[in-house]
Amino acid sequence: AGPIMIGENNIIEEQTSIIYTSEEKTNIENPVPLTIGVNNVFEVGCEIHAKTIGDHNVFEPKCYVGPDVVIGNGCIIGAGCRVTVAEKLPDQTVITGRHCVRSVALDRPPDPDDLARQGDELTAMSEIFTKEEFSTNSTDAGVYAIFEAHVPLPSKFLLLLSKDTAQTDFAVSHLPPLRLVASLPQSYPSQSSPDFVLSCCWLPKHKLDKLVVQLQSLWEENQCEILFIWCSFLKDQSLDMLGIVSSYDLSDKCLLDVGLSEVKCDPNPTRSRGNSSTTSKSDRQTFRYNTVSGSSNKESNNNKYDYKKITRHNPNRKLGDENDFLRIRAKETLIRQGRDKILSYRRESLKDLYFYLIEYNATKTKEEFKKALQECNVCFSSVPGELCKQLSCSHVTCVDC
Repeated sequence: AGPIMIGENNIIEEQTSIIYTSEEKTNIENPVPLTIGVNNVFEVGCEIHAKTIGDHNVFEPKCYVGPDVVIGNGCIIGAGCRVTVAEKLPDQTVITGRHCVRSVALDRPPDPDDLARQGDELTAMSEIFTKEEFSTNSTDAGVYAIFEAHVPLPSKFLLLLSKDTAQTDFAVSHLPPLRLVASLPQSYPSQSSPDFVLSCCWLPKHKLDKLVVQLQSLWEENQCEILFIWCSFLKDQSLDMLGIVSSYDLSDKCLLDVGLSEVKCDPNPTRSRGNSSTTSKSDRQTFRYNTVSGSSNKESNNNKYDYKKITRHNPNRKLGDENDFLRIRAKETLIRQGRDKILSYRRESLKDLYFYLIEYNATKTKEEFKKALQECNVCFSSVPGELCKQLSCSHVTCVDC
């Protein structure tokens, strides 16, 4: 009896009772309708008297909801549970078990299947990549996966700087890695994607933005264990996507990149960050990383830029005193002086970064030389690189020779 309003895409199974409990005689002419939202599921044998039911709720078999109960959104009333006291159930309320235990969906324990899949994925990643490339960190806040993407460069890859500096180009074989830090939520990978931070000391923000968009797109396409796909893309395809083929010009770094968060750029990735005791110049040098955060559930990256025009014409403004013009000119002078200082700082910081990248390349080249077998050009025997010396002419000789 009475008006019942049912929204779209609800499922009402067999032997379900949705009952309008009669109003008092005084209100019979204008009864309050029983309202059901959208995307609700009423399973076999449930009995519902509630006047207001929101969206995305599940009523399991043979549960009972009284007439004075208001159901919010995203609630689950478990099989056989009874809710009879007058109340409004908050969104995401879950009532389960013989004793009708209540909890909030966000507080429910994680799905064991998700935890198992995360563990298997992290184990596989640790076996695929080296310790220098992939590591994990478990904290009270959750599990973090850290990937250092050492991008392979083509032979004779040139590092460029604008022509107003003394150095213009230098051939390098190594650049500092792209660093991906992914936070794995409890509902990953079945429902949620990892939140992540992507950083790099030599890429400008607008290029990092493109990579972040691609990482989000890869999640939308796959929606499964995504870490290997992300890491493989960053390592093998990121330069191609950014159009970096045979050279890279540091002058591409945007002026607005100055002043972003500082992260120490260690040329020796095998050491733990923050514990370096070396005294070399490159280890002491701190460079500003361009850091972009991302999530497949979010499209914005929280980076906003404000532009002020102090000389903009306002026809509604009352005529001020004649000193207004002088004050505006004074502000323009200060802005111009500050801009010149920033541009000067930018040129110096880019020059420092340029020489740091050259030193990083030399450090990594020496490391690879020591790890590999080398052929002595004197005795023609194969000797571990750590027992050899490479001359300035690139010839190699073992220590004995």
